Amino acid sequence: MEVRSAVAAAAIAGMALALSACGANSTSTPTESAAADLGVSAAAAAGAPVEVPPLTIGYVKYVGANFEAAREEVASKQAAEALGWTFISCDGQGVPATMAKCAKDLVNQNVDVLMTNAFPQSYFTEALDIAEKKGIPVISVGGDPGPQDRLDGAYYPDESAMGGALADWMVEKLGADSAAEIIVQNFPAQFIVARNEAMLAKIAETTITVGGEFDVDPANLIAGTKDQITSFLNSTPDAKAFWIPFSSSDAGAAQAIEAKFPGKTFPDRPLLLGVYASLPTLDLIRQGKLDASVENALGWASWVAMDQIAQNAARGTTIAKTTPSYGADLDWTKPTVVTKDNLPPEGELLAPPIDYVSFFTSKWNNEFTNLD
Repeated sequence: MEVRSAVAAAAIAGMALALSACGANSTSTPTESAAADLGVSAAAAAGAPVEVPPLTIGYVKYVGANFEAAREEVASKQAAEALGWTFISCDGQGVPATMAKCAKDLVNQNVDVLMTNAFPQSYFTEALDIAEKKGIPVISVGGDPGPQDRLDGAYYPDESAMGGALADWMVEKLGADSAAEIIVQNFPAQFIVARNEAMLAKIAETTITVGGEFDVDPANLIAGTKDQITSFLNSTPDAKAFWIPFSSSDAGAAQAIEAKFPGKTFPDRPLLLGVYASLPTLDLIRQGKLDASVENALGWASWVAMDQIAQNAARGTTIAKTTPSYGADLDWTKPTVVTKDNLPPEGELLAPPIDYVSFFTSKWNNEFTNLD
């Protein structure tokens, strides 16, 4: 099975370099100073300064061909390095058996913490058994993994809020009384289920209906989705929109629609909607090939995870099971629908509501005595 195309691999490699250069977020976040000040206050609230011990973090990425998985991995690596820690990553390639092998290999290497990227705990039960015996904490980041009873923590955005925000924008564009048919992408992962359920609840109040559905293949995100959308364009020519909630696969959908409607934009072609506005996705919006993508700052989950790990290792505090609150002024989870009307400068991501990199960097530099 083809895991990724050469084009996708090149795009991800380029994006990783860009993210590394800009701290995994926009270079023009206006809240840097305020976030740093809040970090100083958070460090003081945590207690007297202490040393943070050296740790090795093992990280299993969902699939290398996914732009958001690349963003989360870069954020995790940057956060670990900010704490002076070693970071080891393994690509799950969108295949449950490969994810399981990655997780097992990492815990058998005696990493201090295992981090996973939004896939279900049922995929890696053997690794969880080993981790439990060895006392290795396991944390999931980036998306709702479903049941979490065997995880020490799981940090991710409000998937329903993201789906609802994008659905509101779609309804406005199509018209609530338009009787438009849409094609819906599915996948049996909780982060997709929640996004789709929120969308279905929104269109239930309209005359918009679902005219077709299909399941994405995470191991063949772009080329596979292109083939699926091409088939629907031929079999369901009256479809007015394609709802693509599995991030990065909207690139394949855009290729299929562009081939069928070269140079056209909505309403002269179907509306195309995606999730997460990574750099390649922003380029598609800029080129008029993708109409909207709902964005969340995303990397904040990895920095939260590293902070929870650091507090546990340095102070003996319990790792939070769900996303902890760092104060009312630190709402970095708010979704934003990105369109051609609010694009960030080329080569930059949309600035997050709060600069979490500055917040945690400031917090740690003031809280831990052995950081450079």
